Amino acid sequence: MLVEAVKDNPHDGWPLITTAKRYWLPELTANADDPNALTLVLLHSTSFHKETWEPSLEKLLALSAQPESKVKIREAWSLDCPNHGEAGHLNQQLLNERAFRNNFHGAHERRDVWPDRERAMIALRRRERTAKWDPRILDLFVKHAVVPHPGSYEKETPYTGVTLACTRDQEAASRQLVDLKMTLRNL
Repeated sequence: MLVEAVKDNPHDGWPLITTAKRYWLPELTANADDPNALTLVLLHSTSFHKETWEPSLEKLLALSAQPESKVKIREAWSLDCPNHGEAGHLNQQLLNERAFRNNFHGAHERRDVWPDRERAMIALRRRERTAKWDPRILDLFVKHAVVPHPGSYEKETPYTGVTLACTRDQEAASRQLVDLKMTLRNL
């Protein structure tokens, strides 16, 4: 599977960096001009990242490339939410400004800081929710959703640990928005 990383800088009033990845197989380039071929656009859930889809895409694209496949796929795109994964890390400074900071509580019970990626992996393997994940998904999570702690950039006494790219405040705010939308729908 071929992968192209794309970064779109802030422009036209949008203040945040957007990150995405494009996925395809060389065999699928024959579908490039076919109006019936699909371009898949994939989004992730709260606290995840765009690379979450890679194991599924490997299988799906390989199936689509089979001569007997009835589904034609041109390519697939996976996007990071601006406060998750690589985008969350790149937008960290702006997201921490007062205009973007949300003081919702709810996701604060989960651990979000570890001394290093290896210890984060050990802790996540033991956690009930993440212990059930496919090992490839957990590896991708630690690779793309765990980033250097903001304290690692301090000149005096830096903290060299790691944390989640989607902060607990950002996750809580995302969940709060979902709760608000559900409440409004039920009115």
